[in-house]
Amino acid sequence: MHIPQKEIDSDTKQSLFAGIDMGAEELVLVIRKNNKSLNPQTFSNTPSDRTRLVTKLAKLSGIISHGGVSL
Repeated sequence: MHIPQKEIDSDTKQSLFAGIDMGAEELVLVIRKNNKSLNPQTFSNTPSDRTRLVTKLAKLSGIISHGGVSL
């Protein structure tokens, strides 16, 4: 199935993208909306902060993860 580039570009511009830099002590979340990065948000790499991070991502509709899996 062929999808015209115009439709692909349109869908991409309306999507949210989340990037997470995972370190031993902290996780840094950056969300891109309409091709603009929002301020990075830092979370401690602890069970409670990882839960906060997942909860935050779950509240954002349309997030596309790196592997193409929507949350």
